Amino acid sequence: HEVWVLDGETLELQTKVAVGPYPHSCLVGADQRHLYVSNWGGRSVSIIDTVDNNRRVRDLTVGLRPNDMALAPDGRLFVACAGDNTVHVLQTRALENVLRRKSHNEIGIASNFSPQDRPAAKKATPMQFQIYRAYL
Repeated sequence: HEVWVLDGETLELQTKVAVGPYPHSCLVGADQRHLYVSNWGGRSVSIIDTVDNNRRVRDLTVGLRPNDMALAPDGRLFVACAGDNTVHVLQTRALENVLRRKSHNEIGIASNFSPQDRPAAKKATPMQFQIYRAYL
């Protein structure tokens, strides 16, 4: 029940970040700093700060069996929950502003996932890495 952070050039494992049970999908927030992970086995979405030591900063409660997620241009995160046929809408911009104020590190990291679950890295300064998901 973790997300693996790999070096974008060597694919060497950098760290593992604990998330909820049976992580399903990963999505980078509009701020290009926070990674959202739907936890299929536990009614939650974990939030990872990719700048502040790749640490899990919060879990948000959603419906039963959260799986796919989509980010709207205005920062709303739509979380589809297969277990109860609901869609939960999370206001990520307000949440990201609160989380950013709690951290002193403002370096930007950007990552993205393709529809085929093959990680694709965007350029980031001053470092670049990819985040893969794992089913453990």
